[in-house]
Amino acid sequence: MKMQSEISSIPPVHEISSFNLCTLSTQSPGQKALILQNKLPEIDESFFVLEQKISQLEKGRQLSLLLILQGMDASGKDSAIRALLKGLRDNNLRVEAFREPSHDELQHDFLWRVHQKSPAKGEVVIFNRSHYEDVLVARVRGGISKNVIEKRIRHIVNFESLLIDHQVIILKCFLHITKEEQRLRLQARLDDPSKHGKLNRADFQDRERWDDYMQAYDDALKRTSSEEAPWYVIPSDHKVERDHWLRTILISRLMNHLAPEAPFNAD
Repeated sequence: MKMQSEISSIPPVHEISSFNLCTLSTQSPGQKALILQNKLPEIDESFFVLEQKISQLEKGRQLSLLLILQGMDASGKDSAIRALLKGLRDNNLRVEAFREPSHDELQHDFLWRVHQKSPAKGEVVIFNRSHYEDVLVARVRGGISKNVIEKRIRHIVNFESLLIDHQVIILKCFLHITKEEQRLRLQARLDDPSKHGKLNRADFQDRERWDDYMQAYDDALKRTSSEEAPWYVIPSDHKVERDHWLRTILISRLMNHLAPEAPFNAD
């Protein structure tokens, strides 16, 4: 697998000069999109490489991995997680979904519930939404001041620094779709009674604030992406492309932190 040539097509946010989320494509660059859509099998070689690296991490019991997925409603967070788990036989992956905080959670600081779900040594955890909701939704819908948002951004950077000091490998991915693609996906849910349970009035209210959310994400991604806790913007209009880039970036991130395993010697 030519990991380095592929990963170079999607640099982390902090390496993009004059980063502007609205100018980034929601599809893979150039002919890569056609290759991914037409030629990638549902389960390819990358799954075996990823499974090997996750197994190495778990056996070592020194490092852990936190994958954070964010995106607009219908951007594909749930299906991306299902696709990832489908290709991995490992049962030690834990998925944590963060919805609106409960009454009990609101009695604590906004990071309290998140810290409890963070990975222990040797563990792999996927956050479906995360602590970033508290600087995105809170900013767009209102209810808290700009000063509080600023403080929360700083708390998030410090919180992630704490996790890194505890040997947590952090990878943050924004699933990037167009407003039109979101419309099509929401309409598909409306047309299919079996998917009505995924509909929420707030999804349509937030859609009316699309531009405000794009600006909020743009600011949050720029201010919280670093070499130690990078953000990647994943083209997600096409699910096959999205899933491929997630695996590719995950493998690259793990390879950067895990030493190559010694080859098996039958003697």
